[in-house]
Amino acid sequence: MFRSRFISFSKKSISVKLLTVITCFSVFLCCVLPSFADDYDYEYLRNLSVNVEGSGLFNVKYIDMYYDHDSYVSLRDMAVALSGTDAKFDLLIEKDGIRFTKGGSYTPVGGEGSFFSVLTRDPSSEEYVRKRNYFNLDGSVKHYYTFLYKDEETGYYDCYMYLSDLILILGKDVSYSGSTLNIDPSAPLSIDPDHLEDSGFFLATNAVLLGDATNGEIYYSYNPDISVPMASTTKLMSYIVAMDAVSSGSITLSSVTETSENVQKLSHSIDRGFYIKSGSKVTIEELIYAMLLPSNNECTLALAEAVAGSEEAFVKRMNDKAAAIGLSEGTEFFTCNGLPVYTEEAFRGKIQNHITANDMFKLVCYLISTYPQITDITSTTAKYLPSFDRTVYNTNSMLYNVPGCIGLKTGTTNKAGCCLVSAIASTGDNGTHTICCIELGAEDIVTRNNVTQTMLSYGDSVFKNGGASSIQTSEGAETIDPEDLYIPVTGSVPENADELARLIVWTAKNHMPIPEPDLVNIPEEEPGD
Repeated sequence: MFRSRFISFSKKSISVKLLTVITCFSVFLCCVLPSFADDYDYEYLRNLSVNVEGSGLFNVKYIDMYYDHDSYVSLRDMAVALSGTDAKFDLLIEKDGIRFTKGGSYTPVGGEGSFFSVLTRDPSSEEYVRKRNYFNLDGSVKHYYTFLYKDEETGYYDCYMYLSDLILILGKDVSYSGSTLNIDPSAPLSIDPDHLEDSGFFLATNAVLLGDATNGEIYYSYNPDISVPMASTTKLMSYIVAMDAVSSGSITLSSVTETSENVQKLSHSIDRGFYIKSGSKVTIEELIYAMLLPSNNECTLALAEAVAGSEEAFVKRMNDKAAAIGLSEGTEFFTCNGLPVYTEEAFRGKIQNHITANDMFKLVCYLISTYPQITDITSTTAKYLPSFDRTVYNTNSMLYNVPGCIGLKTGTTNKAGCCLVSAIASTGDNGTHTICCIELGAEDIVTRNNVTQTMLSYGDSVFKNGGASSIQTSEGAETIDPEDLYIPVTGSVPENADELARLIVWTAKNHMPIPEPDLVNIPEEEPGD
């Protein structure tokens, strides 16, 4: 009886106390929640003063993605501001995407140049969502991340585009004076990597290098010697090792291999590209396309097993090849596809393939001179693979955004960040050369694409103006010795003793082997492949 009353009393006491706590907490929430709401009232929507040379000041609405000055500007406002100038463009913005025509005359729909009167937005709102919307530029589809939404006041859709992307499209000189953006429609875009570095442009990346992969000239580098994870850019070395096997005659591109249980297991993992059953028959050429276009990890594993019998044996060949072409100790491979692996320890360690930007550039120089046919693959946007009865697509956005882009490889892991080894075929007075940008460890895809596109534009300009020798250097800055320039010799031999001497000096300084002429001749693709 005593126990029963005690329990009853305890429950009642708990109920009273719980009610008191709830009441107090409710009062607390009523007092505090308004301040939480205020915290969300951050000014994501802003107004920008734009000074167009010869036309005056205009207001341009813009959106900060997450942070100050992460600016996405209204294309309708910019079209009105630049109307009648050498930078004018026309727009058609609809729910399904944007059509942008350089040189066209834009007809205002109303509301252009107005101000954002309310400068806040709810971060949980889906009204302003950045994504890769359909973007047609002068008849060609491009890959840009934009905001696309319907303006309730005018009833028309507007598009907010990353300011740097718009500058690259227009190709005009842009600068800031305080809080005013200055645009000179008559002045062509001028890119200065040193200024970009001083202003922090590359801080959202681990390393950047730009150079001419045909002759080895380096135009610019940022953190070129730090060793960082490389993710799926690994697959460029995997391609070299596979092609060495083709060159030796141990396999052919038309050789058929059967996929293993390891391949099937990987195809069911979080890193899969598509499901593959063990025992599936597929050609080496199809595995290469699947490896280089959609960056398929299980197909890369199948390729490694077909070439060397196991991934472990294949990886050994990768590291042996790295040493043979003179890559530094800052480069090491653990997997054939760039995926991370864990050590077999009680306190496990997560390890990944790593490389320096300098080493990656050396690798690309060797690749382009030895197996130049890789660009026939990496410049392909889509490829049908009969063995899998599916079409695979290239993950490199530069193929769409940069004229003359011929590859080469994307790569992303949590630790590596967003990596991209991209190249263009640039034609100047010295013929056509491969200009390559190495970008390792960008914090997101937008940064990766913007940095790469900016540097490729700069590299194309440098090459067409005479190469590295045309770059103005400040007093005391390092200059490039003409004797150090790379001489590709695939398919040819030095024509005289002087050329041979220069080649020997360069290879000794850069720890690069002299490729043998006529290593391999890959047949043309069969129709329908």
